[in-house]
Amino acid sequence: MLEILNKGNPVIIDVRKPRDFTKGHLEGALNITLEEINPLIPDLIRIRKPVIVISQKGIRSEKTTVYLKEAGLEVYDGGSWNSLKKLVNKYEYSNN
Repeated sequence: MLEILNKGNPVIIDVRKPRDFTKGHLEGALNITLEEINPLIPDLIRIRKPVIVISQKGIRSEKTTVYLKEAGLEVYDGGSWNSLKKLVNKYEYSNN
């Protein structure tokens, strides 16, 4: 996952409910629920950046990842937002 984070400023989509997102999220993450993502697919394709999808426990991120891959996006399942946050923090600490 660190390779993708280094690859080129990926779009991070957090598919949790807004109330959960506001309690804590990764800096720069977009809060777009699975139900809201379909009309945004053309925009995500135009951006031409890898997409990392995260959720509370990783279940919705897996479903969303499969859906976006079928739409032709370069997308990765980041699992739970907390796990990715720990990975990002560890990476940032090791590079300082």
